[in-house]
Amino acid sequence: MTAVGFGEFQLFSPMILHSTEQETGWWNFFWHQRIRINMNVKANIIRPNRSGFTLIEIMVVLVILGVLASIAQSKLVDLGDSTENRAIEVGIMELNVREKLTWTDSKLSSSGWTNDNAVFEAMEMNLSTGYSWIAGPAHSGGTLQFKSKSIVLTRDLSTNESAGWWK
Repeated sequence: MTAVGFGEFQLFSPMILHSTEQETGWWNFFWHQRIRINMNVKANIIRPNRSGFTLIEIMVVLVILGVLASIAQSKLVDLGDSTENRAIEVGIMELNVREKLTWTDSKLSSSGWTNDNAVFEAMEMNLSTGYSWIAGPAHSGGTLQFKSKSIVLTRDLSTNESAGWWK
């Protein structure tokens, strides 16, 4: 028998005709192995290993991220306005707590409560960082500002029975 070398396999020459069925079976086996090896080599050359993402997949992901970013940005802008409104409310609550504490201190002092002017003058009006007074504060009220938001406040005067109230 004559053999032709092909890589790791020894293929029999197609010119040899085999007389027995056993030899024909071997011939068919090796001949089909040769075809299978050639097909695999061609498949790897034409269609290399596909790993990674295509350009379309990357573009779809970028579009989805862009939409999510625009939604998040609009929510953050709305959140900024609501936080400034909430900060103004907290500032008013702080003024009312300070008013009550100052009024209680004057009531518990040895001289007792004398008048609203004494309570107002003893009260600390400077709130924490970010707050400022545009107008006032005065006995009747003022304009409180936090960053870009401001509100006009009125103040109920304190009496012997109750502390003043900012609203």
